[in-house]
Order: sequence, then structure tokens, then C-alpha cells
Amino acid sequence: MWAACFVLLRGMLKAQQIPDAEEKRMNSLLLAKEPVIDLDSQPFLPAGWSLESHRPGGQMRGDLARQMRLWLAPEQQRKVYSGHEILRQLEDQPTANACLLDLLLERVEQNPRVLPESWKYDDKERSRYLFFWGTLYRNEGALCVRYLRWHLMQWEWSYGWVDSPWKPNYYALLIRPQEEVLLPLKKHQEDGAGRAAMLDTFRL
Repeated sequence: MWAACFVLLRGMLKAQQIPDAEEKRMNSLLLAKEPVIDLDSQPFLPAGWSLESHRPGGQMRGDLARQMRLWLAPEQQRKVYSGHEILRQLEDQPTANACLLDLLLERVEQNPRVLPESWKYDDKERSRYLFFWGTLYRNEGALCVRYLRWHLMQWEWSYGWVDSPWKPNYYALLIRPQEEVLLPLKKHQEDGAGRAAMLDTFRL
């Protein structure tokens, strides 16, 4: 009896794995048909600024928001961090760069739903500041990093000083590994509106 149950269970598990593998393969084929977005180019340089560092972002295709995640430093919700400490912790992380910021800004001007609703505010109704640490600038001699935020019913960019205290609603945008992007959409957590949630905040 137990042997029969084991065989049945193994068959059920195998049957579930096949559709997931097929959906992953289909996702890969669909993604390959999307236009290539080059994140290795030189970033936009605001007037009077200089470029401190720029991490090339490679190439991306398809739904950009699904290929990113938000990051907070450990204990960032409980205390104010130094921007330099945030920068140190992000040294080995796949941080999004300013080329991606400008591309997203261009797209949300055409369609605000390009970025998920969950990125606008945190659970305390504070605006989320989405920082693109892959590109660092100097403005008036001080180190700074650009961000996106939802403000006055639209997405806009501004910047923060790395020397400033880093608040609990200051997030870094990271690029997901390709193997995560190709996972079946049903594997991603769903938000209250029934869409795939793009937040997936994690801590080191």
C-alpha cells in the first residue's frame, strides 16, 4: 500500500514539474523576442555635475519592473543609516544604474502602470525613494545618487547626498538574477490587487 502511495505521489510531483519547466522555457522564448535595452551606455549627466562612478548594467528585455527588487539594509527600519554604510554594503550587489532610471522615467511618462503600485508607498504610507546606486555623481563637490519617487501624482527623479542620514523609506533597486526572472509568474507573490507583486524586499 505504501509503495503504491509513493508511486502516486511521485507521479503527481513530476506532473507538476513539467508545466513549470515548460512555462519557464516559454518565458525564455518570449523574452528573447523583446527589444534589447542597453544599460552599458554613458548615463545622463545633469548640468554642473560630474560622474564619480558608473557600473555597467548589461542588457535587459521585457518587463523591467519584474526584473528588479527593492533592498533595505539590515535594521534600516529601526535606525537611520549612514549613506556611506549603505554604499559599502552594496559593493557586491547588482545595483541598478542611472541609465535604467532614465529609461523607466521615460516609460512611466507614457504609462504610469509600468511601475507597480506597491513601489509608491510603504506600509506606513511613506513615499518610497528608489535609489539607483549603480551610478554615483558629484554635485557641488559632494557625492550623490539619483532616485525615483511618486510625488504629486507622478513619478519624478531627484537625488540624495551620500553624506546624509539614510531613512527607513530609502530603498536600493537591485537587478534580479536571470533564473528568477524566468520563473513562472505564479511563483511570484501576489499583491492585494491580484497582480504579481514586484516588491519582494529582502535584507542581507
